[in-house]
Amino acid sequence: IEISSLDRSQFLKIPGLFAAPLLASEVYARAPPRWQLQDLPSILLPKDVTRICIVVPGAGGPDANTELICANLAEECTAVAALDWRMFCGDQLRAPYNARRIGKTVGANLAAQFRDQIETSRRSQLLSVHVVGVSVGAFLADALVEALDDSLQA
Repeated sequence: IEISSLDRSQFLKIPGLFAAPLLASEVYARAPPRWQLQDLPSILLPKDVTRICIVVPGAGGPDANTELICANLAEECTAVAALDWRMFCGDQLRAPYNARRIGKTVGANLAAQFRDQIETSRRSQLLSVHVVGVSVGAFLADALVEALDDSLQA
C-alpha cells in the first residue's frame, strides 16, 4: 500500500490497526480473575513472632533461589514464610495484575491478625515485617506492603 494513494479516512485507520491489539491485551490482562479471594493463600502470624520475613517467589513458584533466600532470612527473622501463589498468577499478561490483587488481600489479612494480637494482649511482639519479592512476585510484595500499611494507618 502506498501511503500517498490513501485518502484521509483510510490513513486514519492505520493507527487503529496498531492500537487495537494493545488495547485488547490490556483489557484481557486486567480482566477479573477466575479464582475467588477466599481461595487465596494466607499467612498465619504466630503469636510470639518479633520479626517476620515473607518471601514471594516468581510465577513459577518456590525454587532453589527461594529456599536460599528463606534460609538466609531465617538467621535474622523469628518466622519466615514463602507465599506460594503460582496457582493464582494466571498467564504472563495477567500475572502482574493478579499479583497486586493477591498482595492487597494478603496484606489486609495480615493487618487484621496484627490488630487482633494487639486487642487480645494489649500489645504485639511484632517489631518488623520484611517482604521480599522475586521477579513478578515483586508486584505482590509491593501490594502486600501497601495494603498492610494502609490497613494499619486506618
